[in-house]
Amino acid sequence: MGVAGMPIIFVRYHQHCSFTVHARGTSLTHYKDRDMSSQADERHFQNNVITEMQANGWLIGKSEDYNRERALYESDLLAFVQTSQPEEWRKYQRIYPLDTERHFLERVTAQLSKIGTQNSATHTNTELRSFGTLGVLRHELRDRGCRFKLVQFKPDHHLNPDILMRYQANRLRLVPELVYSPYATSAHMAETGKKSKTWRIDLVLFVNGIPVVTMELKSEFMQAIDSAKRQYCQTRLPSDPVTNKPEPLLSFKRGALVHFAVSQFEVYMATRLAGSDTYFLPFNKGSAGGGSGNDAPADQCVARYSAASLTTSALSTRAAQNLNSGILPNGSSTGLVSLLADAS
Repeated sequence: MGVAGMPIIFVRYHQHCSFTVHARGTSLTHYKDRDMSSQADERHFQNNVITEMQANGWLIGKSEDYNRERALYESDLLAFVQTSQPEEWRKYQRIYPLDTERHFLERVTAQLSKIGTQNSATHTNTELRSFGTLGVLRHELRDRGCRFKLVQFKPDHHLNPDILMRYQANRLRLVPELVYSPYATSAHMAETGKKSKTWRIDLVLFVNGIPVVTMELKSEFMQAIDSAKRQYCQTRLPSDPVTNKPEPLLSFKRGALVHFAVSQFEVYMATRLAGSDTYFLPFNKGSAGGGSGNDAPADQCVARYSAASLTTSALSTRAAQNLNSGILPNGSSTGLVSLLADAS
């Protein structure tokens, strides 16, 4: 599905107003693992974010449609490739006439999982640069003579209709309350005798089925943003503590590119989850007086989400180069905003 306009998040929370979400047939489930008052407050905040993003072209997904083992929203990945590159897909079908989609998904998963200790984004070996989430987004996927783009970056001009068509075919997906661990299933329990906790992430953002952003939301009326940071440090771990196996969604280079702790007043980000050693950088706009944080909105409608460009569409290749080591230059949001924003 194409995207029109710039998907910018502007969350406003009216403390004394009720709010209802109509998610185009998708019911949103909220869970009773928090204090009820803070849960209700956080629910309004989350619903505001979802509604604003949906109004700007984002598709709403379901946790059960997410493949936890592959860390992919498979239907979007397949739809983008088949729609934007039909001739190449037909060629791939001739090579793999049986279970074509399974072969393709296995190839993507293998490419995502091939990560090492080297800085693959700047490695002199071209093949190594294509590994991991960033490598898959920036480089073509190749398999037996077939070449696929898994995302189309925003073109610098409108002279090439094929590139424009692929760009408009990008599918942006937002999944609320995503259950992410492949080890938190009855099947895994039956197979190994172990079952992990069913942790959920408030919001996960996908581009063509590939996870790029996770977000934990906290309402400042009940919980400070430090609660979201602690959540990442204590329970959003790159390795599952029960099985000691890597979590595909949360593994550095393999999973989402960036993780956000978000309140109505402040935003912080981390590019590498490492338990208590996770390091967060501020993702705030700054105040008009040159201070930290964000200015209160002029209309006194508290809890406006300040990092307004936390969305995913343009994906400029220049900005993607700034995400080569997991740390943005000078702690700036510029690279990520350019990478993940501006759908005009």
